[in-house]
Amino acid sequence: MTKNRPLCGRVQRRQFLSDIGMGFTGLALASMLNNDGRATASERRASPNGDPHFKPKAKSVIWYF
Repeated sequence: MTKNRPLCGRVQRRQFLSDIGMGFTGLALASMLNNDGRATASERRASPNGDPHFKPKAKSVIWYF
């Protein structure tokens, strides 16, 4: 086993802790921006009965991932 190679293909401990820290930092930042009113939901919302605001024109859709 080498020093820089993860054991059995797993993520190294430092990389794991870094990723977790960045994830929690992003959640905290989003929460603070939402509380300040800087990151709010868009003003365009669906009508109360769930119908779209306009008649859809598309007959088919192609999804790319």
